[in-house]
Amino acid sequence: MELRNKVFKWSVLLTVTRWVQQLVRVASFIILARLLDPQDYGIATLAQAPIGLLALIAGAGMATALVSTRAEIGKAAPHGLILTLCVAAFSSTIAVVFAPQYAHALGQPELTDVCRAMAIMILVDGLYAVPRAVLSRTMNFGWIALAETVSTFTGIGVAIALAYRGYGYWSLAWWPIVASALRFVIVVWKSPKRMWLRPVPWDGALAYQLGRSGLSITGTNSLFYAYTYGDSLVIGKLYDAVTVGYYAQGFRIANLPIVMFFSALDHVLLPAYAGIRDKKERVARALLSSYRMLTMVVLPAAVGLLILAPELVIVLVGEKWRESIPFLQVFALQGFARSIHENLLALFFGLDRPNYTVLSEAVKKLFAGGSPIDHEYAILAP
Repeated sequence: MELRNKVFKWSVLLTVTRWVQQLVRVASFIILARLLDPQDYGIATLAQAPIGLLALIAGAGMATALVSTRAEIGKAAPHGLILTLCVAAFSSTIAVVFAPQYAHALGQPELTDVCRAMAIMILVDGLYAVPRAVLSRTMNFGWIALAETVSTFTGIGVAIALAYRGYGYWSLAWWPIVASALRFVIVVWKSPKRMWLRPVPWDGALAYQLGRSGLSITGTNSLFYAYTYGDSLVIGKLYDAVTVGYYAQGFRIANLPIVMFFSALDHVLLPAYAGIRDKKERVARALLSSYRMLTMVVLPAAVGLLILAPELVIVLVGEKWRESIPFLQVFALQGFARSIHENLLALFFGLDRPNYTVLSEAVKKLFAGGSPIDHEYAILAP
């Protein structure tokens, strides 16, 4: 009963926090869409594709591995920090070195400077994984919610100010950079540093266990990312950045129900599943309850987006974004299917079965088909 109350309490808090964030994001989305052109969104989205993948790799799966591990967090977290620091430094270096080749391959020379500027986000996001995992493990979601809220609002403010001043795609590039840095500072400030920022005797077996779990998690996330961003790269290569911009905006609107509800629930479900993993009946009840909530909230929202797509696009962002309507309609119902699948991934991670998640992502990708518009598209903003 105590765990159920905690899950409900933090689910409500994080859901409300995400709703507040998303209401502000919707307002900023409308403002930025009217200040910027599809070309700007296309460039920023193409830059985010490799940077986001390297940021996933940089985290080494520690945000989840440290929550699901059976080891004592005060011993596991310092090991996770060392592993993450090494991987994050390597990943950010890769971004800086190979940015020109990536820009040349897509025929967009602007991508070189944008990717190099965003490389700092790779290092910051990688290091952020450890203190955030400590807060999640200790069920201190309030500070995570505060960090995400403050960083989101600040990043949005920077983006709007730069867009108004005429900085184009740079306004979208600096949004996640500023938000990631501020989020990291707040979480480091409020996390119990004695649990992760202290020397401990090196335990090779523990490091191997964390690395192995983190590798499976990273593999899963990388498959999901390829499933998510592969289509945008195909569109960018075959068409142009303008088409990518339309595509991105269609997904941004369609993805709102997931971000506003399930992403908050997901952060709470992972430690909840981990806490009851040895009690099969409680796990089954928790899984069924989460699916009931998704069906009641996300499915009606997805149907509404499908029906009202033309009106929403024209009213919210104007006539110049009309070409994004078909993308929005395709992504609307697919968003509900995505929430069902991601809930299952949270279960696998909570039960410390990351190998199941890799198989799940591989099967999903195998049956997703090859059409560029058949897949999800990640949100540009963090």
